[in-house]
Amino acid sequence: MGNSKFLRFAAGRSDRRQYWACLLIVAFALWNVPRGMGNDPVILGLSLVSLGFALVVWPLTVARRLHDFGRTGWWFLAPVAVGSLAPFAARLGVQASDWLAPAINLSFHLLVGIVPGDEKDNRFGPPPSLQRADLETFD
Repeated sequence: MGNSKFLRFAAGRSDRRQYWACLLIVAFALWNVPRGMGNDPVILGLSLVSLGFALVVWPLTVARRLHDFGRTGWWFLAPVAVGSLAPFAARLGVQASDWLAPAINLSFHLLVGIVPGDEKDNRFGPPPSLQRADLETFD
């Protein structure tokens, strides 16, 4: 039963406000990860929970945001795929390989956060303004 609620969250649409709010939360979670690399097992455990949270929630939020303007969530992998080509570019002598992957990633996520969503229903559901509040999904 719990999985169905999780999948309902993953299948909807997110507006720009939800996207940027999630980005701030995930950035804070990831900011805390290096702090936990000490000897204290409690801090290390909390850091690993923060990392797990970020690795699950961020791709789902980006996918929901992509759904808002009619794209499949698999587009989330586009900057990852391009970034994975950077080491090969370095072997070919391309000098831009150090900054190319981060620049593409940043551009992709800024674009996803700025592009307005579809005002009407699309194949992923109604606009976020017409959906129930996300917190109600977890009742």
